[in-house]
Amino acid sequence: MLIPGMVNPQIVYRDRLRACIDGETRWLDLGCGHRIFSNSLPDSEYSQHDLVQRAKLVVGIDGDPGALRANRIIQHRIVGSIEKLPFNDRSFDLITANMVVEHLPEPHILLSEINRVLAEDGLFIFHTPNIKNYKILIARSCPGFLKKKAIKYLQNRDEADVYPTCYRLNRPYTIRTNAPLAGFELAGMDLLQGPADSVMLGPLVIFELLVMKFLSLKLMNDSRSNIIVRLKKARRQADA
Repeated sequence: MLIPGMVNPQIVYRDRLRACIDGETRWLDLGCGHRIFSNSLPDSEYSQHDLVQRAKLVVGIDGDPGALRANRIIQHRIVGSIEKLPFNDRSFDLITANMVVEHLPEPHILLSEINRVLAEDGLFIFHTPNIKNYKILIARSCPGFLKKKAIKYLQNRDEADVYPTCYRLNRPYTIRTNAPLAGFELAGMDLLQGPADSVMLGPLVIFELLVMKFLSLKLMNDSRSNIIVRLKKARRQADA
């Protein structure tokens, strides 16, 4: 194997969620869209149903009514802004976001709202692209229409599901710096290299695999493609 030990980031994200969900968990999924995990997760349907059944309560919120209607996993779905959450203080024990925070122009507003609705010792877990990775650097240099076409071809994603990106909370340093300012403690951060996107491009995939092999080196840790972050609500905020 060219890159020993490489794991699909969606699998790691799923496992991080599973480790903190039990029969008492009140869970809010931000930007839930069609589903909790992407189709790249091998057992996506089973994993989603399994996690939802584990929790006491699961609520999904998204600004796209069409995407919410297509969601058959989460029973309680709300159309609304994730930057102005329509919930009382300390309503949830766990809040998650899978490939969502990169779309927000002012993530500090989101972090403040999440802190407000999280219970004492609550967790915010999010999975997002790393702006320092070559994939994002290439994507940001492409015109929007071309990027949508490329994503549809390489990742088999509908163009309607490709939203504008800002990348304001998408590098390890920025996350480590902003978490305490928003009343969070950094409970953990996984920096992972996702699968190759150029499989459909024939021999070009060899070049991408070599780049990925280089990024697997420890010194390149902060430039890997995916970041999974676990933020814990700081107790001083919970007691305020």
